[in-house]
Amino acid sequence: MLLGWRKVPVDNSDIGEETGKSEPVIEQIFIQKNEKITDQLFFERKLYVIRKQIESIIRSSRIKQKAFFYITNISSRIFLYKGLLMPHQVENFFLDLKSRELRSSIVLVHSRYNTNTFPAWDLAQPFRMLAHNGEINRENAVEIARCS
Repeated sequence: MLLGWRKVPVDNSDIGEETGKSEPVIEQIFIQKNEKITDQLFFERKLYVIRKQIESIIRSSRIKQKAFFYITNISSRIFLYKGLLMPHQVENFFLDLKSRELRSSIVLVHSRYNTNTFPAWDLAQPFRMLAHNGEINRENAVEIARCS
Protein backbone atom coordinates (compact mmCIF):
# COMPACT_ATOMS: atom_id res chain seq x y z
CA MET A 1 0.00 0.00 0.00
CA LEU A 2 1.30 3.45 -0.91
CA LEU A 3 1.77 5.41 2.31
CA GLY A 4 2.86 8.62 0.61
CA TRP A 5 5.81 10.47 -0.81
CA ARG A 6 7.97 13.46 -0.20
CA LYS A 7 10.24 15.76 -2.09
CA VAL A 8 13.82 14.90 -1.10
CA PRO A 9 15.31 17.97 0.60
CA VAL A 10 18.29 19.36 -1.29
CA ASP A 11 20.47 22.46 -1.21
CA ASN A 12 21.46 23.26 -4.78
CA SER A 13 23.34 26.46 -3.97
CA ASP A 14 26.73 24.79 -4.54
CA ILE A 15 26.11 23.08 -7.88
CA GLY A 16 27.24 24.53 -11.19
CA GLU A 17 25.11 26.61 -13.51
CA GLU A 18 24.75 23.92 -16.21
CA THR A 19 24.00 21.25 -13.61
CA GLY A 20 21.39 23.51 -12.04
CA LYS A 21 19.63 24.09 -15.37
CA SER A 22 18.87 20.39 -15.70
CA GLU A 23 18.34 19.53 -12.02
CA PRO A 24 15.46 17.05 -11.73
CA VAL A 25 12.69 16.88 -9.18
CA ILE A 26 13.74 14.20 -6.71
CA GLU A 27 11.00 12.45 -4.74
CA GLN A 28 10.88 9.48 -2.40
CA ILE A 29 7.92 7.14 -2.02
CA PHE A 30 6.93 5.01 0.96
CA ILE A 31 5.24 1.64 0.44
CA GLN A 32 3.90 -0.46 3.31
CA LYS A 33 4.43 -4.19 3.25
CA ASN A 34 1.26 -6.29 3.26
CA GLU A 35 0.97 -8.02 6.63
CA LYS A 36 0.62 -11.36 4.83
CA ILE A 37 4.16 -10.99 3.45
CA THR A 38 6.58 -12.38 6.03
CA ASP A 39 9.66 -12.97 3.88
CA GLN A 40 11.80 -9.84 3.41
CA LEU A 41 13.41 -11.06 0.20
CA PHE A 42 9.99 -11.79 -1.28
CA PHE A 43 8.96 -8.21 -0.45
CA GLU A 44 12.09 -6.86 -2.15
CA ARG A 45 11.19 -8.86 -5.27
CA LYS A 46 7.65 -7.45 -5.21
CA LEU A 47 9.05 -3.92 -4.96
CA TYR A 48 11.33 -4.65 -7.93
CA VAL A 49 8.31 -5.78 -9.98
CA ILE A 50 6.44 -2.61 -8.95
CA ARG A 51 9.38 -0.51 -10.18
CA LYS A 52 9.47 -2.32 -13.52
CA GLN A 53 5.71 -1.91 -13.95
CA ILE A 54 5.88 1.83 -13.23
CA GLU A 55 8.76 2.25 -15.68
CA SER A 56 6.79 0.39 -18.36
CA ILE A 57 3.70 2.54 -17.81
CA ILE A 58 5.73 5.75 -18.06
CA ARG A 59 7.60 4.57 -21.18
CA SER A 60 4.33 3.84 -22.99
CA SER A 61 2.64 7.05 -21.81
CA ARG A 62 2.28 10.35 -23.64
CA ILE A 63 4.07 12.31 -20.91
CA LYS A 64 6.31 14.89 -22.62
CA GLN A 65 9.20 14.55 -20.17
CA LYS A 66 9.06 10.75 -19.89
CA ALA A 67 12.63 10.39 -21.17
CA PHE A 68 13.80 12.04 -17.95
CA PHE A 69 11.76 9.83 -15.60
CA TYR A 70 13.97 7.53 -13.58
CA ILE A 71 13.53 5.42 -10.47
CA THR A 72 16.84 4.86 -8.72
CA ASN A 73 15.40 2.05 -6.62
CA ILE A 74 12.40 0.92 -4.65
CA SER A 75 13.54 -0.98 -1.58
CA SER A 76 12.60 -1.52 2.03
CA ARG A 77 16.29 -1.72 2.97
CA ILE A 78 18.23 0.72 0.80
CA PHE A 79 18.10 4.48 0.39
CA LEU A 80 19.80 5.42 -2.84
CA TYR A 81 20.60 9.00 -3.86
CA LYS A 82 21.70 9.87 -7.38
CA GLY A 83 23.12 13.15 -8.57
CA LEU A 84 25.28 14.99 -11.05
CA LEU A 85 27.69 16.07 -8.33
CA MET A 86 31.34 16.15 -7.43
CA PRO A 87 32.19 14.13 -4.29
CA HIS A 88 32.71 17.26 -2.18
CA GLN A 89 29.16 18.45 -3.05
CA VAL A 90 27.27 15.34 -1.94
CA GLU A 91 26.88 15.99 1.78
CA ASN A 92 25.66 19.55 1.32
CA PHE A 93 23.33 18.73 -1.60
CA PHE A 94 21.34 15.86 -0.03
CA LEU A 95 20.22 17.33 3.28
CA ASP A 96 19.09 13.89 4.54
CA LEU A 97 22.77 13.01 4.90
CA LYS A 98 23.08 15.63 7.64
CA SER A 99 20.09 14.33 9.61
CA ARG A 100 20.83 12.79 12.99
CA GLU A 101 17.61 10.79 12.65
CA LEU A 102 18.88 8.83 9.64
CA ARG A 103 21.12 5.94 10.64
CA SER A 104 22.98 3.55 8.41
CA SER A 105 25.07 0.44 8.74
CA ILE A 106 26.96 1.33 5.57
CA VAL A 107 27.40 4.33 3.31
CA LEU A 108 28.88 3.98 -0.15
CA VAL A 109 29.81 6.84 -2.45
CA HIS A 110 30.65 6.14 -6.08
CA SER A 111 32.11 8.80 -8.34
CA ARG A 112 32.98 8.69 -12.00
CA TYR A 113 34.96 10.97 -14.24
CA ASN A 114 33.35 11.61 -17.61
CA THR A 115 35.55 11.34 -20.70
CA ASN A 116 33.22 10.59 -23.58
CA THR A 117 29.80 12.18 -22.93
CA PHE A 118 28.56 15.52 -21.66
CA PRO A 119 27.45 14.98 -18.03
CA ALA A 120 23.70 14.73 -17.46
CA TRP A 121 21.55 13.89 -14.43
CA ASP A 122 19.87 11.01 -16.24
CA LEU A 123 23.23 9.39 -17.03
CA ALA A 124 24.24 9.12 -13.38
CA GLN A 125 24.44 5.39 -12.74
CA PRO A 126 23.04 4.20 -9.40
CA PHE A 127 24.16 0.90 -7.93
CA ARG A 128 20.50 -0.07 -7.31
CA MET A 129 21.45 -3.11 -5.21
CA LEU A 130 25.11 -2.21 -4.55
CA ALA A 131 26.61 -3.89 -7.59
CA HIS A 132 28.70 -2.31 -10.32
CA ASN A 133 27.38 -2.49 -13.86
CA GLY A 134 30.83 -2.87 -15.43
CA GLU A 135 30.75 0.35 -17.45
CA ILE A 136 33.63 2.78 -17.15
CA ASN A 137 34.22 6.39 -18.16
CA ARG A 138 30.55 7.02 -18.89
CA GLU A 139 29.54 9.93 -16.69
CA ASN A 140 30.55 12.33 -13.99
CA ALA A 141 28.18 11.33 -11.24
CA VAL A 142 28.03 10.44 -7.60
CA GLU A 143 25.89 7.68 -6.19
CA ILE A 144 25.13 7.11 -2.57
CA ALA A 145 23.51 4.09 -1.05
CA ARG A 146 22.35 4.15 2.53
CA CYS A 147 21.23 0.89 4.08
CA SER A 148 19.02 0.60 7.12
